[in-house]
Amino acid sequence: MANIADFGELSAGETALLTGLASGDTIVLDPDTGNEVRAALLRQVLLNDLDDLSEAVAGARVHEKGVRLAGARITGRLDLEGCRAPRDIALIDCDFEAAPVLRSAVIDNLFLMMSRIPGVEADRLELRGGLFLRDAVTSGPMIFLGATVGGNVDCSGAHLSGGDGKVALSLEGARIGGILFLRHGRIDGELHLEDAEVSSLCDAPDTWPASGNLFLNRFRYGSLTGAGLSSKERIAWLDRQDTGKDGADFWPQPWESCARVLRDMGYRDEARRVLIAKEKRHRAARRRRLVREGRIPGAAFAALGDTILAVTVRYGRVPLLAVVWLLAMWGAGTVIFSETYARDAFKPNNAFVLRSPEWAGCAPGVSLAGGAALNTGESQLACYLDQPSAASYPIFHAGMYALDTLLPIVALEMQGYWIPDESAPSPWGRFGRAYLWLHIVLGWAFSVLAVAGYSGLIKSD
Repeated sequence: MANIADFGELSAGETALLTGLASGDTIVLDPDTGNEVRAALLRQVLLNDLDDLSEAVAGARVHEKGVRLAGARITGRLDLEGCRAPRDIALIDCDFEAAPVLRSAVIDNLFLMMSRIPGVEADRLELRGGLFLRDAVTSGPMIFLGATVGGNVDCSGAHLSGGDGKVALSLEGARIGGILFLRHGRIDGELHLEDAEVSSLCDAPDTWPASGNLFLNRFRYGSLTGAGLSSKERIAWLDRQDTGKDGADFWPQPWESCARVLRDMGYRDEARRVLIAKEKRHRAARRRRLVREGRIPGAAFAALGDTILAVTVRYGRVPLLAVVWLLAMWGAGTVIFSETYARDAFKPNNAFVLRSPEWAGCAPGVSLAGGAALNTGESQLACYLDQPSAASYPIFHAGMYALDTLLPIVALEMQGYWIPDESAPSPWGRFGRAYLWLHIVLGWAFSVLAVAGYSGLIKSD
């Protein structure tokens, strides 16, 4: 243990600190009367490691509440590496000359509100309570790599700057049992939350770091509170990541994690939009990688497939959108087949009818055995429909025909009776036949997606 005598003459601020320890109240130092406190002496006080404290200052002792000091100018480096301080440490509105070292220290609660701090080195710090940085101003990296915090980490109103370095705040690998507050403040530099775990994240867009300075890979949180709960805001938040700094193409985990939290909170539509945005960016990153590797055709095919999936079913996240496309295809088919039929570019889809004398005799320029011609200048279809034998043939209905050819699981028996006539004089016959193939193929595809959406085979959020 150290002795007060080892520190020589005490400053006015140090004397006030020792005198007020026993009260448990906050000791407020006045710059006009002296507020300088040496970090080495403060360390011994925080650790209750002064052998002659009560002798040097009558009745002086460290209160069970811990040490609460405000307005001090702390000179030197406060080094508590590996120390156990089973009390609260409150250094409020203080000016630190050097970055405190708290690596592997064990403390109850740490209060640094409104203080000016040139950084903190606190790897593996263990806080049984919380970390409070409200309205603090930092000018160097605040490193809490692998720290354990039993309560909240409150950075509300803080201005966190990495200074000459890039890192403003690093909670990489930290385990926080309470809420992480990042709101009403400012972060100039990188915010590292990789592999961190918090009970809840309470942030706001006004405190997000600049684009490229946010690192969220493997960051886990149970809920989101405060502002920024809409998918638009969360997507903007996630877009501030720069995966290129780690050499990765894309980090899917932060997007999946955000969507899961929103979904668990009841914001299913917002979660779905986040996942759609994730798919869009993930696929774009894959195409960029293909281009870098010189696989241009592969990138082109991927772009085509991605575009189709985006437009039709939102990358599989909205499979029931296929129902809308089915309705659109039904409408388009009804119009096209109706127009094709109106141009007499349909024919019976029945081999018996096509070989019958009535149909064959209605072909332009064909005469019957007696020399008379059935066709008097009409189309072959119009001529056939005027024959008595055609009265029993099913009447064409464009809407039913479009539906019958669109849905593979429905048999309305219309397709078995009619088909666009490629040999008709009107070009609508060839166009109608070509569209029919497309109509059938897309009908199969959209029907499968629609059924999958209803049955839950494809996740919609």
